[in-house]
Amino acid sequence: MSTRWDLAAYSRENQRVLVVEVKSKLDTTPEWAARLRRNILAHGIFPNAPYFLMVFPDRFYLWAHSLADLKAIEPAYVIDARPILQPYLEQAGITTEQVSEQSLELIVVSWLNELIHTKKPPDEVDHTWQWLVDSGLYYTIAGGSLDYEVLVLKVASSYEVPYGLRPQDAIVYTSVISHLQRNTPSAGCFLNRNSKDFDNPDIVDELAKFNCTMIPRFDHGLGFIQARVQS
Repeated sequence: MSTRWDLAAYSRENQRVLVVEVKSKLDTTPEWAARLRRNILAHGIFPNAPYFLMVFPDRFYLWAHSLADLKAIEPAYVIDARPILQPYLEQAGITTEQVSEQSLELIVVSWLNELIHTKKPPDEVDHTWQWLVDSGLYYTIAGGSLDYEVLVLKVASSYEVPYGLRPQDAIVYTSVISHLQRNTPSAGCFLNRNSKDFDNPDIVDELAKFNCTMIPRFDHGLGFIQARVQS
């Protein structure tokens, strides 16, 4: 059992207000999620935050102000995750059934960042976000920040073998992908002279999904940027 949460969100006052546990299991029930929560807390992993969110590819479960209770308490909110996650899954070219736990974690980072930095007043949010308003979480994390350093290290390790990356290069690449998922450009580039490690067809294809081009030479990168500035 991990002793760290997958993700944590902080308020504007830098107080931890949300912890998130991400799993790739499908077709869970509130009763099953309640037992998982009880088991997590029974291991002494106390988040010390008013909100606890469990994320699955097809469902979200949210508990509010009840984390000190070790009983199998069912979540206060059970949310259909599909309309929330679908735009991110489509962008990544995967389905709910195909998404890995690491990919889902990065998608949740993108979604939470959008939530934290949204400028929409509560009465203008999409209906799929109404539970955030009703629970008070929408106001609590607005303008706050997200801690996902541990997630980056974990996801980076999953890139090492399939892409043949060294640990430090895998961290760099994970950070790039994470940024692109949060802020997909109309046209962008990954400028890195280490073409020996990064000029991999699979890496090039994954970057292309986010409108990003791998450029191994700085002079070519300068030309790319100047062309975009002039256009």
